[in-house]
Amino acid sequence: MKDIARRVGVCTATVSLALRNHPSIPEGTQKRIQLYAKKIGYTPHPFVSALMAERRRVKKNDLKAIIAILSPYQQSEIQLNPFLLRFHQTAHDYARSRGFNLELHCVAGLSDEGEALYRMLSHRGVSGIILCDFIDQQHSFSLSAFEWNRFCVVHYGYHSKIPPFHRVHHHVVQPFRTLLQEIQMRGFIRPGLLMNETLSRLSQNYWSMTLRDWYFTEKKENWHFLYLEDTEEKKIRKWIAQSKIDLLLTIDPPLWIRGLTTVPWVNLNETSCKGHFIGIWNNYEAVAQSAINLLEGLLIRNEKGIPENPCEILSFAKVLLNST
Repeated sequence: MKDIARRVGVCTATVSLALRNHPSIPEGTQKRIQLYAKKIGYTPHPFVSALMAERRRVKKNDLKAIIAILSPYQQSEIQLNPFLLRFHQTAHDYARSRGFNLELHCVAGLSDEGEALYRMLSHRGVSGIILCDFIDQQHSFSLSAFEWNRFCVVHYGYHSKIPPFHRVHHHVVQPFRTLLQEIQMRGFIRPGLLMNETLSRLSQNYWSMTLRDWYFTEKKENWHFLYLEDTEEKKIRKWIAQSKIDLLLTIDPPLWIRGLTTVPWVNLNETSCKGHFIGIWNNYEAVAQSAINLLEGLLIRNEKGIPENPCEILSFAKVLLNST
């Protein structure tokens, strides 16, 4: 680094900042330093860089950076949803331990191209964003028109309509595949999948495809899927009998299914409603911490906007089972 500084005619601190794309260094100076560093084959030592980044972070711990979660949900809605609450509470506490102030901003119903949101975030001094999935009917501002190049951004969720940022989310297929292996070991050969409106369309698609692939792998003659509505009891009973279903996989089933004695059932949700198997436990705490860690790295490297090569972090879930 000293050689680069001497040849370019700047101090070593300027070289260090330029190699990290620090905004305090003029763009022309940055390019000049980076081109010469590339010419001589200079590469920073990863362990030394990480150590120095941590030292810089600790020194500035009293001047906490502000990061924000952009969510389609109000604080009152989050308080009523135990899963959202686990994610947001962990994100808030972990961000604070890492030296950040974390703010929640609800962006449902914005009526412009995001100009008001940009002005508000800039006025608040927000430097990093965790962008949660949006439900289409709950937001109206253009994601593509927003000035993302002014912020470091991590996406929490699955939706493909979100620009391709670095992303963290739950592994939807892994726990369901684990559950199918478990029920096969227990002797069940014809599980049927009953879905309802409480589950996202994405999870429905992933789970139904996983069940279809499982049937195909096991050389079964068909796979069994039905979209459940509480008013369709007669239709579902007929389907169970005709398809010879020996195990129901469902989400928070109605009372009449819970009272079935002819076929056992699995509640795929992590609730207190106990089926013959109990739930899929998603690790919202791990996802929240991964999002903060990923965003912290972007802030240290000053990597803003949509990345050329986005990375993806998957959090594995657990299948909760009882002894039956």
